[in-house]
Amino acid sequence: MAEIVLKNISKVYENGFQAVKNVNLEIKPKEFIIFVGPSGCGKSTTLRMIAGLEEITSGELWIGDVLANFLEPRERELSMVFQNYALYPNMSVYKNIAFSLEIRGVGKAETDRKVREVADLLGLSQVLDRRPKDLSGGQRQRVAIGNAIIRNPEILLMDEPLSNLDAKLRGQMRVELAKLHKKLGNTIIYVTHDQTEAMTLGTRIVVMNQGEIQQVDSPNRLYENPVNQFVAGFIGSPAMNFLECTIDHEDKSVDLHIGQDTISCNDTIAAWIRQTISETKVIAGIRPEAFLDEYRKNKQHREELTEKQKLYVTVTHRELLGNEVILYFDLCGKGCCMKASVENETKAGDTIPVWVDVAKICLFDRDNGKNLFYEKRKLEGNEN
Repeated sequence: MAEIVLKNISKVYENGFQAVKNVNLEIKPKEFIIFVGPSGCGKSTTLRMIAGLEEITSGELWIGDVLANFLEPRERELSMVFQNYALYPNMSVYKNIAFSLEIRGVGKAETDRKVREVADLLGLSQVLDRRPKDLSGGQRQRVAIGNAIIRNPEILLMDEPLSNLDAKLRGQMRVELAKLHKKLGNTIIYVTHDQTEAMTLGTRIVVMNQGEIQQVDSPNRLYENPVNQFVAGFIGSPAMNFLECTIDHEDKSVDLHIGQDTISCNDTIAAWIRQTISETKVIAGIRPEAFLDEYRKNKQHREELTEKQKLYVTVTHRELLGNEVILYFDLCGKGCCMKASVENETKAGDTIPVWVDVAKICLFDRDNGKNLFYEKRKLEGNEN
């Protein structure tokens, strides 16, 4: 099975717009790799260059030991699933799945065997005689996947395949895609703007912004140790809270001043700050779960969180999400949120104590947005 290597890949359009800038990436065989980022970040363009649907302006694309820049799409031994299903409305499900084999001259018996095998794998055996208009959105997407995988491609490209489905169907299809990858064992390169899809499906995630790769990592490491403020804000729901912060490390202790509040660091974070950070003014990044209400603090037996890590916030809004509560509040003039326990009955207007889990805090450079703890966390192995 072939490795895919992108070396300094760029895409510049005739009007001078550079959609992709010097992308370098190695995709291992059997990986499920996700390209994620906001609209216009270059993720779909990169996928289309791999597929051969967009011309590469500069750089090299290698599929195995073959330079693929000038290969036609059909010569690249890959299949693609599009956002809009791309089905033939006048053909039955059977014909749609079989089409790629028929145009290659595969015999009727072999085609029939493979169609029924794929239909069984995708749960389409009962609808083979129907046409696409008679199917649900999820069924139509499975037909499109069936058409793509029937040739047993080593590489399967998927461009936002679930974006037209409702939330429930997207959840079901995520599970089906994960099972499919496990059964087929092929390489999947998947584009999405939905971070839930990225975090639940990918073995590695490529985060892009403005045509450039920001970070390539496993879902856990992206979440726990983002390389910069953009990645930190893009990955995670609700998003990370960002607050202006002043570091005071003249005394034995190291304190973070956030507005009128002061948070003392534990020994590990204090040591990292002394060793790594010369700036006094930074951006503190605090995940919603790194704010602990009294119920969560007690449940987690976090006795090390004391008055030195406590502040008071006035709740502006409350959301009950089944097994957890999201509380919104203002801090330093900025809207923030935290995950609270369902036992927390705080209402809008209430002022409550909140503890900050300093071990999970990120500090970012105010000028370039770099995570000042990134290398330390990698070195200390605290990304798991």
